[in-house]
Amino acid sequence: MPTCAKIVVVNGENMIALDVGNPNLTTCSYVVESGVDVSNNFWTLSATDGAVFSAGVISCWMVAYGIRSIMFIVKGSSNE
Repeated sequence: MPTCAKIVVVNGENMIALDVGNPNLTTCSYVVESGVDVSNNFWTLSATDGAVFSAGVISCWMVAYGIRSIMFIVKGSSNE
């Protein structure tokens, strides 16, 4: 669940304070999202998910290269 945050200066140092009581996110300076909200994002992949995705892309390239090679063999060279 998103939470409002604001910067507070304490003893000359910047600190972040979360405002849990403010349900209106449009008035917030900063919005902090929880892990559940961030995990629904497509671009946050684990290492396993990234490996599966890259294996799928490489497999598609291999199939396309195989089909291209077969078409070249069937068609033959135009130089003959």
